[in-house]
Amino acid sequence: FQDIVERRPDAVSAWDTIARIRWRQKDLAGAEEAAQKAQGVDPNDVASLLVLAEASLERSSYEQAVGYADKVLELTQDRDQHRDQRSHALEAKGRALLLLGHRPEAEEAFRTMQEENPGSSRVRRRWAWVLVSRGDFVAAEHLAGETLETEPCDVDALTVRGIARFAQNRYDPSIQDFRAAIGCDPDSINAYVWLGQSQERIGNVNGAEKWFRQAIARKPDAYSARFWLGKLLVGRGRFPEALAEFDAVQKIVRESGRPLMDVPEYRQSMFERARAYSLMDRPDEAIRVSLELVEALPESTACLLYTSPSP
Repeated sequence: FQDIVERRPDAVSAWDTIARIRWRQKDLAGAEEAAQKAQGVDPNDVASLLVLAEASLERSSYEQAVGYADKVLELTQDRDQHRDQRSHALEAKGRALLLLGHRPEAEEAFRTMQEENPGSSRVRRRWAWVLVSRGDFVAAEHLAGETLETEPCDVDALTVRGIARFAQNRYDPSIQDFRAAIGCDPDSINAYVWLGQSQERIGNVNGAEKWFRQAIARKPDAYSARFWLGKLLVGRGRFPEALAEFDAVQKIVRESGRPLMDVPEYRQSMFERARAYSLMDRPDEAIRVSLELVEALPESTACLLYTSPSP
């Protein structure tokens, strides 16, 4: 296919194939580059728009993902003819909206996906994530379990069931699910992060640190793993290491282009940074960071704990 595009740079289908191959190889930048080449030739090419939507999700550029998905849906009005493409676009849109905190809109996308694809395991899996976001953990666990009956190595279903079990304080089965997810896909960063949190919850602090570090080793820009590692290190009194992780979180989020305060890990890393400074007896820095957060988010009154030195 590379030979084809060298001879014919306007060969959209060849660029699409290259983009998909690179995506399967986890070459995110390469997949985006090929998809953009296809878009340069045909801005209405649905296949490359879907790659860009998925890549935007992976980069945490959720608004962009929604935009690409909406364009696909606009171009695929015939539901019977474009069922699979619409399903992928609705899934990407729903996931992005859920991560942006727009749950009603996410539910609408998944509901439409369900109506157009009754009985789909992909729909069950995505609806389980909606149920988790609602706090309906028993129903989420049941729905994910239905998927796993026929697809035992479905990483998303294993992860969402593990989260549902974690939320019910059933740590041993949740750990089993996260380990199984990693066994099915060693690059499943979300499972590493939740496994680390599970280990910390049962008191295995060394195990928790190991899993957070493994997530970072596999994906250095995994800011969620870096946040949880930093928080763990604050609790262990390893403040310089913790602050370095919070620096990394804030740098990664800034470079993603997302509004900073829309990212929970960014906000929480500021809170934990203030806590670390307070514990290090550096009250001026604790006050500075706390006031920055309170100014950005006036409802974050918890940070007022760190705006004055301990008596």
